Amino acid sequence: MVWELKETEEFEKQYSKLSSDIKLRFEKQFRKVEENPYAVGKTLGYPWFRELKNDKFRVYYLIYDKQ
Repeated sequence: MVWELKETEEFEKQYSKLSSDIKLRFEKQFRKVEENPYAVGKTLGYPWFRELKNDKFRVYYLIYDKQ
């Protein structure tokens, strides 16, 4: 199953300020999240709330299962 990533305006604004090296690392992680969001990132208290880290930068994401 392929998952869909959706970004907020704030994310897009902040992400555009990152260096190309950090963006590349996040892009690799985003591709893995699209394949299986539960297999990537650190769980933050709930299985549907997770975090990706690169150096001092973090991306938080929520997983919505369609039922």
